[in-house]
Amino acid sequence: MMKVIKYCIWGIACLLMICACTEEDHIFSNSPTDNVEKGIEKGVMMKVNANIVPLQEVNTRVAKVVHEFNSDDRIGIFYNDTCTNRSFCFSGNEWLGSQIKLDANIKDVYAYYPYDKSVTNLNAVPVDIRTQQDYLFGTAPVAKELPNVNISMKHALSLVRIVIKKHEYSGAGVVRFVQWNNIIQSGTMDCTTGKVTNGTQMVTLQAGGEYTLDDKKTPIPVEAILMPVVSTKGISVTIDIDGKLRTYQLPDTHNFEQGKAYTYTLLLTAEYNTPIALDECPVDVAYWTSFGKTDQIVLGTSDSDFFTVEPYSLEGADAYRMEGKQLGFFGYWTGYNPQTGEIPATWEGEFRMVLLDNNGNIVEKFQPCEIIAKNGSLMKGTSRRSFITAPTGKYELSALFRKKGTSSWIKADRSENVSKQDMELNVYEQTTLPALRQVQVNGEYNDGVFVYDRPFGADFLITYVLSNRANIPIKGEIKAVWERTFEYGGNTYRPCHKRADMLNDDQWKDEIGRIRVDLASTIRFWNGSISCRFPVKREAPRSVEGILYYAPVVHLYFKADGANEWKLLRQDCDPLLAAQPKTSREEGALYVLTNNYLLFNQTHW
Repeated sequence: MMKVIKYCIWGIACLLMICACTEEDHIFSNSPTDNVEKGIEKGVMMKVNANIVPLQEVNTRVAKVVHEFNSDDRIGIFYNDTCTNRSFCFSGNEWLGSQIKLDANIKDVYAYYPYDKSVTNLNAVPVDIRTQQDYLFGTAPVAKELPNVNISMKHALSLVRIVIKKHEYSGAGVVRFVQWNNIIQSGTMDCTTGKVTNGTQMVTLQAGGEYTLDDKKTPIPVEAILMPVVSTKGISVTIDIDGKLRTYQLPDTHNFEQGKAYTYTLLLTAEYNTPIALDECPVDVAYWTSFGKTDQIVLGTSDSDFFTVEPYSLEGADAYRMEGKQLGFFGYWTGYNPQTGEIPATWEGEFRMVLLDNNGNIVEKFQPCEIIAKNGSLMKGTSRRSFITAPTGKYELSALFRKKGTSSWIKADRSENVSKQDMELNVYEQTTLPALRQVQVNGEYNDGVFVYDRPFGADFLITYVLSNRANIPIKGEIKAVWERTFEYGGNTYRPCHKRADMLNDDQWKDEIGRIRVDLASTIRFWNGSISCRFPVKREAPRSVEGILYYAPVVHLYFKADGANEWKLLRQDCDPLLAAQPKTSREEGALYVLTNNYLLFNQTHW
């Protein structure tokens, strides 16, 4: 293997032994002094101290390692017209080479590494990355009155590391090779400035391999010395993982600067319709069956604060006992001071969600959450993780509010035109049905808010992570449904959402894709995909002012072999329940970890 001087700082302070040396290339024996001749020049001779300037780390967490020159390493020296490409050899303790007589005037001495006997022009030292050799250059002033020269050797090329982590990938993770593609092969280095001029020949370079990925251990960086470039456009890295090639294209906006080290950390993703390796998130059932459920609620009234709620139901109207679910609502606060008539701008306190029976009694309550509400405006952050323990049945989802510094809770009223049925939640017994960790448009992250545009008549891909929480064989079909309905027990919008005098106010349930799954009980998570296409060209439902009105939703449904009913694939909320947020803001941001719906428009809207 060719020697590579690692890109880290080290100091070498040694006096060069001044010995005569022919300018012919020497074959060094076991002792580097064997071929050194006696000095033949007279006068003040150069004495050299040298150190290597460290490479600047860029976007890397890899620790710096100290390295030194090895015995028999040689550098080339240029000084005056009579000292052209003199060779100096490191013995392990000191440098040995030709005596160089110094001029009375201050002049620069130039050095480069590694020594090449064919070099005659210090402005054009050949550089070739196929050797994977570290090229160094340095300069320093020297004169008869200043014979001790200290040359700082700088790195002329760039170091690029590839760190690979299995991440989602569930295979063995044997890295057979790492290969750089479309990289510049060679160029020349100007020893006086260090400037590297790149050639035009492009090559591939195999950088390393023959190791196995293990995310439980410190990752193995695969290093390559590459030519500096102002743009990495067209450069890619190909990795052979378990016999299959994966290629990562570097962004056009990246560059490799001289004397800098770059680390790219690649996280392997699972291929679609294959098992996926994800962390299981153990749920502390004892904690969640008591958290927010055991304190005493004292209900009160207020003549200054008024709260109303209406349903938020895109995750679906069904819930299952002894598991988590995102419960949410749209809420408003209005308030005033009855003594002064003053209208405050904000209200600060807590809210909590509750399940009510037909008589309005609280059957189940959930943990309080901080909130700041603006007068008359839609509240933000009213969707919260909840753990369902209520007996099976139909319940009304409502909310309680407690002002900061007070002890009693105020029950919210339903907004105008919102019925108890609109707020309905169905609780079922525990189930072995699969759930979803996430559903996305291929290549686009689902934040639960963004509305995706896709054209009518064209195929697109929806991906999902199926969670086999019961560790049982899963055999059946999954279908993607693009739906826009106003139903009490539906999974999109409630009848109270429907407005009068709207344009294209149609309802539909369009199946846009279907796939069969047949998973063994040993498959915990499945990275699936469904090829989708809109079967009907729809028009955008809008208000008379042209504002989009309740965008359609895509849900995934599952029907097991032998069953007659399609079941909504609910959320696997285990990651939410296992998280430990410190603030209400962090609590509110958790919902992006598990989504079971997507909002879609057709592009022509």
